[in-house]
Amino acid sequence: MKKNLMNILFAFVVISLLTLAYSCSNNDNPVTSAWDNNSINGTITFVDSNGYITDTTGGYYNVDAFGTWPPNAGPSAYSLVNIKKTGNVYTASYKLSNLASGSYVITFAWNKVPYVPGNSTYLLGVYGCSTDSTRYTCWSSPNVSKAVITDSKGIGNINFSSYLDTAKKIVKF
Repeated sequence: MKKNLMNILFAFVVISLLTLAYSCSNNDNPVTSAWDNNSINGTITFVDSNGYITDTTGGYYNVDAFGTWPPNAGPSAYSLVNIKKTGNVYTASYKLSNLASGSYVITFAWNKVPYVPGNSTYLLGVYGCSTDSTRYTCWSSPNVSKAVITDSKGIGNINFSSYLDTAKKIVKF
């Protein structure tokens, strides 16, 4: 009886070690990111629907990634957005691609065309800034929130709130 118990215990230990060794092998499915490399992904939730511009012949809504802040040149990446309404809530998912590793300020804006410097871009939202009265100081702060790409890995859930109505702009440039 004692010998049978020892044989069962020995078989259990051998099977456990083989299972552990197999589960640690490198040929299993590799771990992959949910997001493409060198990309920033997220959703914008709009706190209003008044002033929502549906006629895009006069301009367009877009998301920008700026490597320097405040911006002194065009964005490092941009994406036009498709605004969707679910119930009474307007949202837009976005993906900014082909970004190098680094820190980026993410913004949402309406761009009027034809473009006239100083009079065509309506900044409506900034990642990390609320849509209350502090939005006027948050966006210009040197400590504004940034999305960070490290080792070319894509990142996601860079979500923020914004206005759609250009009358509620943070600044126009």
